[in-house]
Amino acid sequence: MHVTFVLVLCLTAVNLCTGILDVIVEKSKEALVQTSVTLTCDYTPPSAFQDRYFILWHFQPEIGGFEEIIYDVTDGGTGTGHNQFAGRTSLSGSRASLTISRLELDDAGSYTCEVDFYIAKQEGTGTTELKIHKTPDTVDILDFSHSEIVSVNVGVDTEFSCHATNAKPAPMITWYKNDEELENAKGSHVTELEDGAYDVVSTLTLTPEKSDDNAVVKCESSQEPDIMRGVVDSDTIFLNINGAITKSSCFYLLLVTIVTGQFLIL
Repeated sequence: MHVTFVLVLCLTAVNLCTGILDVIVEKSKEALVQTSVTLTCDYTPPSAFQDRYFILWHFQPEIGGFEEIIYDVTDGGTGTGHNQFAGRTSLSGSRASLTISRLELDDAGSYTCEVDFYIAKQEGTGTTELKIHKTPDTVDILDFSHSEIVSVNVGVDTEFSCHATNAKPAPMITWYKNDEELENAKGSHVTELEDGAYDVVSTLTLTPEKSDDNAVVKCESSQEPDIMRGVVDSDTIFLNINGAITKSSCFYLLLVTIVTGQFLIL
């Protein structure tokens, strides 16, 4: 009879017997460098001793390093951020969701929310994978300034290289001439940097035609994640066909003709 009574007591007071707390988190999350992100950590507290708990957030970097505690709070007191997260972390809402501000690439990794109601003897954890993305620092057509007029010769192969720097994930570079996509690029050379970002160089071989005088050549960088959809950067140059009469030279000749009253034969 005594054993049966204890079993019934345990089943009716399950919060005190099982020690299991169902912690609800998101499996994955994406964010951009220099923005903020909130990592959800929700739960239903036990029926007793709700004000006696520990909340710990653990972080395992995506690249190297060891797991560490980055934030802790006890019994509803003031929370404390640690190491690289000091001054950038705070709890959001009524439970244990963590907001991180001024994100950097090395904030990418696994975040585990641990909640422990130590008197009620109920605890649980949940882990979220956080991916951090970054747009390129620069997108440049090498050896030329932005919107520079570049002299080329008809029928002579001319190479242009576009460099997208320090981006994550690796950017895709697309070339355009007068807003029409060009398919004769040689592909991209991708270099991974120490912090997990990438440099990308794409080389285009262009064989100019007479009709390319004043054409706009553009290289455009884009990245795949949905969070970066529509975020593009680009650089442009203008082609000048050697020996061609440009609009500016035509205007000059017309002006000379009007002023002097003489017709020039080209």
